Amino acid sequence: MTAIMTPDHLGWPEFCDLLAGPSGCNFREGPVWDCHGDHRFSRKLLPTFGVDVEASVEFFVEHGGHCDCEVLFNLNPE
Repeated sequence: MTAIMTPDHLGWPEFCDLLAGPSGCNFREGPVWDCHGDHRFSRKLLPTFGVDVEASVEFFVEHGGHCDCEVLFNLNPE
C-alpha cells in the first residue's frame, strides 16, 4: 500500500515549503500568492515524495484543502 501525504507524513514540512514556494503557490510579501483553485501544484510536487497522488488529493479535499492554497491554510498546522 502506497502512503498518502498528510500532516503526519515525514515529508509534510518539505512538501508545504515547496507548495508555498516558487514551484507552487509562490507566497510573496503581502497577501499575494498564485492559486488556480485546483491542485495542479500539489499534483506536480507529490510524486517527488513517493505517495499516492490521487489518494493524497482526496485527503486534502476531505480535510478542507479544496485547492493548493487551502492545503496550506487549512491543513498545515504552522
